[in-house]
Amino acid sequence: WLMHALDLALSPLCRGSRIAFRVGDEEASLVDCTVTPGIPDDYDVLVETDATGFYHLVVDRKLEGGRIVGDVAALEQLLDGFAPTPLPA
Repeated sequence: WLMHALDLALSPLCRGSRIAFRVGDEEASLVDCTVTPGIPDDYDVLVETDATGFYHLVVDRKLEGGRIVGDVAALEQLLDGFAPTPLPA
C-alpha cells in the first residue's frame, strides 16, 4: 500500500530528492520522483513511522509522529506541494 500511496499522492510533487519511508513493515522511497521499493543507501531523508503517523505527516504536516533522519527541508518541500490551496475570496 505504501508504494501506491507515494505514487498517487507524492510522486507528482517531488523535486528530485531521495526520500525514504519506513511505515510499519512497509519500505518504499521516492528516488528522483519515481517510487521504488525499499530504502536506498544514499537517501536524503528517512521517515520512520506507523500508518497513523504517515497519515498525519502527509495530511496535517505533523513531523513529530515518528522519526526523521536527514534533510528535513527536503521532506518539508515535498509536503509543501501537498498542502491545500486556499480558495479565492
